[in-house]
Amino acid sequence: ENDLTAKTKLRQDNATYAAMIKSIDESLGEIRQNLEEEGIADNTIIIITSDNGGLSTTEINGNRELPTSNRPFRGGKTWLYEGGIRLPLIVYGPDYRSGIIEEEPVVGTDFFPTLLEMGNIPLLPEQHLDGESFQDLLLTSANGGDPNYSRTNPIIWDFNFASAGTANVSMAAARIGDYKLLEFKYNNVFELYNVVTDPGETTDISAANPAIV
Repeated sequence: ENDLTAKTKLRQDNATYAAMIKSIDESLGEIRQNLEEEGIADNTIIIITSDNGGLSTTEINGNRELPTSNRPFRGGKTWLYEGGIRLPLIVYGPDYRSGIIEEEPVVGTDFFPTLLEMGNIPLLPEQHLDGESFQDLLLTSANGGDPNYSRTNPIIWDFNFASAGTANVSMAAARIGDYKLLEFKYNNVFELYNVVTDPGETTDISAANPAIV
């Protein structure tokens, strides 16, 4: 379907892309098996994530092959709608909670301080100004975890680049709690979404919530 300047893929039906994901899964299984065989599985932390949402948009009337769909999220790679920035993140460690789906948002700049804490290394606050360690979110309560963990600062995105290939428009965004504010950078238009109750960003609630905006 068409959305703003983009055509968005609605179905995951690319066999080559599916095979790539399957290959990653099999490779991880081999790594885990090797860690077990070497006797270091209980001294290893594994983190799996992505750099952006799947490539699911192209310009309207474009014929670029799109490998995936991010539905029910809106948009895709290079967009600041959830389809472009809500990513898979899986963290495994022997001291961490297992089988838990956590809704608290974290962001890429959080990895540096988190990895320092994982390695029992002092934090370097002058080097990770925008990042906050989320190790307390991972640990079990018996190991010092904090079930009430929440970010101190908002998450900020700024993508000052519009690409014909993905048909994105230049945006900035801020996430505080359940809310995400989007700015269309060159026409002074703002949109506000509750991305917990409306993860597909279908209803702009900015007009009804000027204080939050």
